[in-house]
Amino acid sequence: RKTESLIKSLNKIFEHKSEVIREEEAKVIESEELVPGDIVLLKPGSFVNADCRLIESINLSVDESALTGESLPVSKFVNLCIFNNGDHISLADRCNMVYRGTFVVGGHGKAVVVATGNATEIGKIKSLIEEHETPKTTVQNQLDKLGIKLSIISAIICAAVFVIGLLRGYGILEMLKSSISLAVAAVPEGLPTVATTTFALGMANLRRQGILIRELKAVETLGTIDTICFDKTGTLTLNKMAISELFVDTKLYESDGTNLYENELPLKIEENPTIRELIKVSILCNDSKLTFDNGKYNIVGTPTENALIKLANSISTNPEDLREQYKRIKTFYRAENRHFMLTIHETDNPEEYLVAIKGAPDKLLEFSNQLMHKGEIKNFTERDLIIYSEANESMSSKGLRVLGFCYGILEKKYK
Repeated sequence: RKTESLIKSLNKIFEHKSEVIREEEAKVIESEELVPGDIVLLKPGSFVNADCRLIESINLSVDESALTGESLPVSKFVNLCIFNNGDHISLADRCNMVYRGTFVVGGHGKAVVVATGNATEIGKIKSLIEEHETPKTTVQNQLDKLGIKLSIISAIICAAVFVIGLLRGYGILEMLKSSISLAVAAVPEGLPTVATTTFALGMANLRRQGILIRELKAVETLGTIDTICFDKTGTLTLNKMAISELFVDTKLYESDGTNLYENELPLKIEENPTIRELIKVSILCNDSKLTFDNGKYNIVGTPTENALIKLANSISTNPEDLREQYKRIKTFYRAENRHFMLTIHETDNPEEYLVAIKGAPDKLLEFSNQLMHKGEIKNFTERDLIIYSEANESMSSKGLRVLGFCYGILEKKYK
């Protein structure tokens, strides 16, 4: 009962509302009020509460990990999906559809509702789960076998007592009463109560550790698990990323996601101009939104970009002030043939633009001819290229997701 009430209270916290266009006006409605034909507005951070077909998409990306298991955001387009030789298009490949249970991490768009409730893809999965009959657990099977064995043994003993009593001259009615009483006493009516109490105590112990279990038999199932195997980020993990290392000025700096350390000592960011420039580029070439609500910061965007903003915000660099200083005027997003994101910003000089880029380090090294070392700009040498290439390979071999950053000045005559 406590678990159910807690789960219901969590549902109240996450009220999934939808912004729709009705009577040519944008309105916010409850997700239960959505009907096929509604035009839904999709913005970063908004949940998709129905299956919808896109009618407008501007760099739209959606997190579908809850439905498909794909950890990375999926780009969505208005393009018509073409059937391959008449084959059915898999759920993960339907680029012009967004589904209930997913949420927008970047871009904007509009979509028309085509299915709600149990008619949605996630609703169909829920229906299949409800129709499936859950098999009995190991303890339930063992209790059933124990009950059958006790019944057979008690029946044999009662029959023997009845026969022996008759042979010794007792009356039939008297022996019948004695045998029935003995049979009733042999039934372990306290066994289910003991088992239920044991499972309930297990549920209470798990709940104190932040684990919510709805059914008693799940406690026993968890107790028999030796190994859990999983693959995708976001299914059993939090789908959150953090900065772990920075390679700057041919030095490796450690990070716990919010602070930087050099030889296990906190790094003073104001003493390292190269890191300041690196943080500036990571903020400008970034679509994550930073808001202040109820005394704490909320970051909305993709996990990778959120990690960059979190680090920048924690080392006393206000992302919003920097973005106001360098207003973005153009964005080129990562694409199939472009392994980087590029943004163009206004500067104090009316004749120049600032270009900020983040992406695959090997691609950025290819078209960089200068680097900053301890705050000074110098030309790239063959030795520098080897050093940074080896650092990239070393960090990649650790299983880290590696990003490179660079920036430059663009004269307005090349606009």
